[in-house]
Amino acid sequence: MKAQRLGVIADDLTGALDTGVQFSKRGLASLVGLKDSAPSDVACMILNTDSRAVSADVAAARASCACNCR
Repeated sequence: MKAQRLGVIADDLTGALDTGVQFSKRGLASLVGLKDSAPSDVACMILNTDSRAVSADVAAARASCACNCR
């Protein structure tokens, strides 16, 4: 059976890091990234879209891109 992987999209780095800490406290290998991929051994990938202060269109595009990462 293939291991489950979690993905989280954050709108800023502080939220991304806080989320990663919470998963790590529960024993899940977590990685906060600025890129669109994660090593295969990471159970939880948190992507920072840095979209809090941008327009809704830009934020939506960044979130969409993050949703489609592998």
